[in-house]
Amino acid sequence: LNVEHEERYTVTQSVENRKMRIVVTNTAPKYGVNVQFGPDEYRNVIRVHIPNEVYKQFNITANEMVVQINDFNAPVQATGERGGIYLKDDSIVMGTYNISVSSGPVSIESAFINTDIKVNVENGPVTLHFHKQPKNLYLDTTSCGPIVKRPDTWAAEYKVGNETPEIIIERLNNH
Repeated sequence: LNVEHEERYTVTQSVENRKMRIVVTNTAPKYGVNVQFGPDEYRNVIRVHIPNEVYKQFNITANEMVVQINDFNAPVQATGERGGIYLKDDSIVMGTYNISVSSGPVSIESAFINTDIKVNVENGPVTLHFHKQPKNLYLDTTSCGPIVKRPDTWAAEYKVGNETPEIIIERLNNH
């Protein structure tokens, strides 16, 4: 945990039928969660680091918290309910990502992406940050309007190289 007032949080874990469940609970949600992003330091962001083993699938739910995940070697379904998802790794090449957020930030940051990512958001912002110009990419943000922050020179539908991987960002309820 990298949170202020760590005493307000509890962490439990269990394994049942070869499935691991990790639950982080904020016991004082009335105080809110002040998420701070910085170049080297993040506050009130739950970081999930998973050992590099063989996995079938990950399901991650963020309720009123922001969860930072690295590249997993399996399909990932990440959901944010009044919470956000922050996908950050030097390279994102092993997992496939389906991210859905009702209200909260989605951030994807990497030097190299070579896997498909699908993002559905109701309220943004969504931030894409590449450490260098991709050589291959298909990015479609045509249904999102201003909630997506991408490089200024990129159109809402951006294609380069062989147009893979695909990053599709859609706005839920399209309003």
